[in-house]
Amino acid sequence: KLVRNYASIHKSNLTSFQKVLDFSSIGERAITSMIASNDGIFLGGVSGNIWFYDGDVIKGPVYTLAVSDLKLPVTSLILHRFAHETEDYIYASGDKRPRLFRSKLSTALNGDNWEEVYAQGELTSSTGGILSMTSAFNQIFLGCRNNKVLKYSRDNEIVLSDPIDLVSKQPVQENVAIETLDTITFVSNNIDDFEPINFSINCMESARNQVFAGLSNKPEIWSYTELTLSNPENPEEYDEIWMATFKAHAINGIIK
Repeated sequence: KLVRNYASIHKSNLTSFQKVLDFSSIGERAITSMIASNDGIFLGGVSGNIWFYDGDVIKGPVYTLAVSDLKLPVTSLILHRFAHETEDYIYASGDKRPRLFRSKLSTALNGDNWEEVYAQGELTSSTGGILSMTSAFNQIFLGCRNNKVLKYSRDNEIVLSDPIDLVSKQPVQENVAIETLDTITFVSNNIDDFEPINFSINCMESARNQVFAGLSNKPEIWSYTELTLSNPENPEEYDEIWMATFKAHAINGIIK
């Protein structure tokens, strides 16, 4: 009988693994996600706590993912910088409730500049959860329970208002974040009578100008791509300059 009482960190020299340290004195039962930075490694725990390992000691918790009094397991950590931003952000997703949090990487270790991202729509649902994340096409893709992938994008808009200095009469300039969230629902391909209707997006990765999604309970990998097209000579032909689609690929056999 195997009983897991606390998490541990191991390192490898490509030949064997060596235990570095454990969380027995901290009480973290399991590490569910990791992301490396120049200064160390951020570790997300099943407890909802985010820790930081600098190569010698564990610091934290840096931040705790929670909704009211409910702590959310930290299922995924990624680094991402939107096109208009000047520095990297660390993003953390939670299970039990689909929630997304972020902080500037430069201040994430302080723990006081974290914020909940896009607290509306699917990201305020009381059911489900986010299990995986990746970034591509200047967007963040969130793999969720209940057959869903969420696409989060963020841009910056400059808003001008009336001047407060009546001498210079310079308008006040303010940067306003423009956020969007799109939902993509996967539909079962009905390979056989026993194929599950409901599944989760357990893992996601981006490579070769595509986003790949691995599903639970189904021998499938789905891929997503965006193709940039030239504007048509006649604008009335269509008003989209890109096309996007998810396609399914079976591990065994072909899905039509």
